[in-house]
Amino acid sequence: IRFAKKINLPLEELSAILNSKDMNTFQDFLSAMKSRMSAQVDELRQNIQDIDAIEEEVTNGQYLNGISDLYQRTILERDVIISPVLPMDVNNRDIKVRENLEAAIKEKNVNVTFEAGNMYRVINNQVTHISLYKGIVLEYDTDSDGISRIPEGNYLCATYTEATRDQVWNHFLASLTALGIRDPLIIEQGLLNDVFDSSRRAYELQVYTGEATD
Repeated sequence: IRFAKKINLPLEELSAILNSKDMNTFQDFLSAMKSRMSAQVDELRQNIQDIDAIEEEVTNGQYLNGISDLYQRTILERDVIISPVLPMDVNNRDIKVRENLEAAIKEKNVNVTFEAGNMYRVINNQVTHISLYKGIVLEYDTDSDGISRIPEGNYLCATYTEATRDQVWNHFLASLTALGIRDPLIIEQGLLNDVFDSSRRAYELQVYTGEATD
Protein backbone atom coordinates (compact mmCIF):
# COMPACT_ATOMS: atom_id res chain seq x y z
CA ILE A 1 0.00 0.00 0.00
CA ARG A 2 2.87 2.37 0.84
CA PHE A 3 4.40 1.65 -2.59
CA ALA A 4 1.06 2.22 -4.31
CA LYS A 5 0.82 5.64 -2.65
CA LYS A 6 4.42 6.39 -3.59
CA ILE A 7 3.74 5.88 -7.30
CA ASN A 8 0.28 7.48 -7.20
CA LEU A 9 -1.49 4.20 -7.97
CA PRO A 10 -5.21 4.25 -7.03
CA LEU A 11 -5.75 1.85 -4.14
CA GLU A 12 -8.95 0.58 -5.77
CA GLU A 13 -6.94 -0.63 -8.78
CA LEU A 14 -4.38 -2.38 -6.56
CA SER A 15 -7.14 -3.94 -4.44
CA ALA A 16 -8.86 -5.37 -7.50
CA ILE A 17 -5.60 -6.96 -8.67
CA LEU A 18 -4.85 -8.49 -5.27
CA ASN A 19 -8.39 -9.75 -4.73
CA SER A 20 -8.27 -11.62 -8.02
CA LYS A 21 -5.59 -13.90 -6.49
CA ASP A 22 -4.35 -14.53 -10.02
CA MET A 23 -0.55 -14.41 -10.17
CA ASN A 24 -0.53 -14.08 -13.97
CA THR A 25 -2.77 -11.05 -13.71
CA PHE A 26 -0.54 -9.58 -11.00
CA GLN A 27 2.58 -10.23 -13.12
CA ASP A 28 0.97 -8.50 -16.12
CA PHE A 29 0.02 -5.62 -13.84
CA LEU A 30 3.63 -5.20 -12.64
CA SER A 31 4.97 -5.32 -16.22
CA ALA A 32 2.45 -2.69 -17.31
CA MET A 33 3.41 -0.49 -14.36
CA LYS A 34 7.10 -0.80 -15.21
CA SER A 35 6.45 0.11 -18.86
CA ARG A 36 4.34 3.09 -17.80
CA MET A 37 7.02 4.34 -15.42
CA SER A 38 9.78 3.83 -18.07
CA ALA A 39 7.78 6.00 -20.46
CA GLN A 40 7.47 8.67 -17.78
CA VAL A 41 11.24 8.54 -17.18
CA ASP A 42 11.91 8.98 -20.93
CA GLU A 43 9.52 11.92 -21.02
CA LEU A 44 11.22 13.54 -18.04
CA ARG A 45 14.64 13.06 -19.62
CA GLN A 46 13.40 14.67 -22.84
CA ASN A 47 11.96 17.56 -20.82
CA ILE A 48 15.35 18.06 -19.15
CA GLN A 49 17.08 18.07 -22.56
CA ASP A 50 14.57 20.65 -23.81
CA ILE A 51 15.20 22.83 -20.76
CA ASP A 52 18.98 22.53 -21.28
CA ALA A 53 18.55 23.64 -24.90
CA ILE A 54 16.43 26.62 -23.87
CA GLU A 55 18.97 27.58 -21.20
CA GLU A 56 21.74 27.45 -23.81
CA GLU A 57 19.73 29.65 -26.19
CA VAL A 58 19.08 32.16 -23.40
CA THR A 59 22.75 32.19 -22.38
CA ASN A 60 23.90 32.63 -25.97
CA GLY A 61 21.27 35.30 -26.56
CA GLN A 62 22.43 37.25 -23.52
CA TYR A 63 26.02 36.95 -24.72
CA LEU A 64 25.16 38.16 -28.21
CA ASN A 65 23.05 41.04 -26.91
CA GLY A 66 26.18 42.45 -25.37
CA ILE A 67 28.11 42.35 -28.63
CA SER A 68 27.22 44.90 -31.27
CA ASP A 69 28.93 43.35 -34.31
CA LEU A 70 27.54 39.80 -33.95
CA TYR A 71 24.05 38.71 -34.86
CA GLN A 72 22.04 35.59 -35.67
CA ARG A 73 19.88 34.96 -38.71
CA THR A 74 18.27 32.07 -40.55
CA ILE A 75 19.81 31.21 -43.91
CA LEU A 76 18.16 28.96 -46.46
CA GLU A 77 19.78 25.85 -47.92
CA ARG A 78 22.39 26.61 -50.58
CA ASP A 79 24.12 24.53 -53.24
CA VAL A 80 27.64 25.67 -54.11
CA ILE A 81 30.39 24.61 -56.44
CA ILE A 82 33.83 24.68 -54.91
CA SER A 83 37.47 24.79 -55.92
CA PRO A 84 39.92 23.59 -53.24
CA VAL A 85 42.70 26.02 -52.36
CA LEU A 86 46.10 25.13 -53.82
CA PRO A 87 49.31 24.79 -51.75
CA MET A 88 51.14 27.97 -50.85
CA ASP A 89 54.12 27.15 -53.10
CA VAL A 90 52.04 27.11 -56.31
CA ASN A 91 52.78 30.03 -58.63
CA ASN A 92 49.85 32.40 -59.20
CA ARG A 93 47.94 30.34 -56.64
CA ASP A 94 44.87 32.60 -56.25
CA ILE A 95 44.45 33.06 -59.99
CA LYS A 96 44.65 29.32 -60.62
CA VAL A 97 42.07 28.59 -57.93
CA ARG A 98 39.64 31.00 -59.61
CA GLU A 99 40.39 29.50 -63.00
CA ASN A 100 39.70 26.02 -61.61
CA LEU A 101 36.38 27.24 -60.23
CA GLU A 102 35.31 28.73 -63.57
CA ALA A 103 36.40 25.53 -65.34
CA ALA A 104 34.30 23.43 -62.94
CA ILE A 105 31.27 25.63 -63.59
CA LYS A 106 31.63 25.09 -67.35
CA GLU A 107 32.36 21.38 -67.01
CA LYS A 108 29.30 20.69 -64.86
CA ASN A 109 27.15 23.08 -66.90
CA VAL A 110 25.54 24.73 -63.86
CA ASN A 111 24.00 28.17 -63.52
CA VAL A 112 25.66 30.37 -60.93
CA THR A 113 23.97 32.79 -58.54
CA PHE A 114 25.27 36.08 -57.19
CA GLU A 115 26.62 34.45 -54.05
CA ALA A 116 30.35 33.79 -53.88
CA GLY A 117 32.96 33.56 -51.18
CA ASN A 118 35.39 31.40 -49.25
CA MET A 119 35.25 28.49 -46.84
CA TYR A 120 37.51 28.16 -43.83
CA ARG A 121 37.90 25.37 -41.31
CA VAL A 122 38.99 26.09 -37.75
CA ILE A 123 40.94 23.21 -36.22
CA ASN A 124 42.76 23.57 -32.89
CA ASN A 125 42.27 27.34 -33.06
CA GLN A 126 44.01 27.51 -36.44
CA VAL A 127 42.08 29.00 -39.37
CA THR A 128 42.70 27.19 -42.66
CA HIS A 129 41.40 28.46 -46.02
CA ILE A 130 40.02 25.31 -47.66
CA SER A 131 38.07 26.42 -50.71
CA LEU A 132 36.63 29.12 -52.91
CA TYR A 133 32.97 28.77 -53.84
CA LYS A 134 30.15 30.12 -55.97
CA GLY A 135 26.46 29.58 -55.38
CA ILE A 136 24.69 27.59 -58.08
CA VAL A 137 21.16 26.70 -59.10
CA LEU A 138 20.77 22.99 -58.51
CA GLU A 139 17.33 21.40 -58.71
CA TYR A 140 18.25 17.88 -57.66
CA ASP A 141 20.30 16.08 -54.99
CA THR A 142 23.79 15.11 -56.04
CA ASP A 143 26.96 13.59 -54.66
CA SER A 144 29.00 15.03 -57.51
CA ASP A 145 32.57 15.97 -56.65
CA GLY A 146 33.04 19.69 -56.28
CA ILE A 147 29.41 20.42 -55.36
CA SER A 148 28.44 20.91 -51.72
CA ARG A 149 25.20 21.66 -49.91
CA ILE A 150 25.26 24.24 -47.12
CA PRO A 151 22.37 23.40 -44.77
CA GLU A 152 19.44 25.62 -43.87
CA GLY A 153 19.47 26.77 -40.28
CA ASN A 154 20.49 29.36 -37.74
CA TYR A 155 23.82 31.06 -38.34
CA LEU A 156 26.01 33.24 -36.17
CA CYS A 157 27.16 36.11 -38.37
CA ALA A 158 29.39 39.17 -38.46
CA THR A 159 29.90 41.75 -41.22
CA TYR A 160 33.17 43.51 -41.98
CA THR A 161 34.96 45.62 -44.57
CA GLU A 162 38.63 45.53 -45.50
CA ALA A 163 39.29 48.19 -42.86
CA THR A 164 37.72 46.15 -40.05
CA ARG A 165 38.68 42.67 -41.27
CA ASP A 166 41.27 41.73 -38.61
CA GLN A 167 39.27 43.20 -35.72
CA VAL A 168 36.03 41.45 -36.66
CA TRP A 169 37.72 38.12 -37.48
CA ASN A 170 39.49 38.06 -34.12
CA HIS A 171 36.31 38.98 -32.27
CA PHE A 172 34.30 36.40 -34.23
CA LEU A 173 36.75 33.58 -33.46
CA ALA A 174 36.86 34.53 -29.78
CA SER A 175 33.05 34.49 -29.66
CA LEU A 176 32.90 31.01 -31.22
CA THR A 177 35.20 29.77 -28.45
CA ALA A 178 33.14 31.52 -25.76
CA LEU A 179 29.95 29.94 -27.12
CA GLY A 180 31.50 26.47 -27.19
CA ILE A 181 31.42 26.12 -30.98
CA ARG A 182 34.37 23.84 -31.74
CA ASP A 183 36.20 23.35 -35.04
CA PRO A 184 33.54 25.12 -37.13
CA LEU A 185 33.25 25.58 -40.87
CA ILE A 186 33.22 29.33 -41.54
CA ILE A 187 31.52 30.68 -44.66
CA GLU A 188 32.81 34.05 -45.83
CA GLN A 189 30.25 35.46 -48.24
CA GLY A 190 30.95 38.48 -50.39
CA LEU A 191 28.07 40.95 -50.22
CA LEU A 192 26.70 42.86 -53.19
CA ASN A 193 28.17 46.33 -52.85
CA ASP A 194 30.82 48.55 -54.44
CA VAL A 195 32.64 46.34 -56.96
CA PHE A 196 34.88 49.18 -58.11
CA ASP A 197 36.28 50.25 -54.74
CA SER A 198 37.74 47.28 -52.82
CA SER A 199 38.03 49.31 -49.61
CA ARG A 200 34.24 49.65 -49.48
CA ARG A 201 33.43 45.99 -50.17
CA ALA A 202 31.72 44.14 -47.35
CA TYR A 203 31.76 40.49 -46.34
CA GLU A 204 29.70 38.38 -43.99
CA LEU A 205 31.09 35.58 -41.81
CA GLN A 206 28.63 32.75 -41.18
CA VAL A 207 28.82 29.71 -38.87
CA TYR A 208 26.01 27.16 -38.63
CA THR A 209 24.71 26.88 -35.06
CA GLY A 210 21.68 24.59 -35.46
CA GLU A 211 18.37 23.91 -37.14
CA ALA A 212 16.06 26.84 -37.65
CA THR A 213 13.28 27.09 -35.06
CA ASP A 214 9.86 28.66 -35.53
